[in-house]
Amino acid sequence: MIIAVLILPLLYKRMQMLYIAVKEKNKDQVKVNLVFLFLMLVVSAGIVVISYRQ
Repeated sequence: MIIAVLILPLLYKRMQMLYIAVKEKNKDQVKVNLVFLFLMLVVSAGIVVISYRQ
């Protein structure tokens, strides 16, 4: 559970990078940032689910 909370600052940083990429209309960076955001959310949700099952 603590690990899922520690991922939050990384999500925030990635969202800032996504905002900058959208503002600059850099489509490649937008795709990369969206993939990383999705993967981080899946990992943190998986950690929370696993921790609650125990």
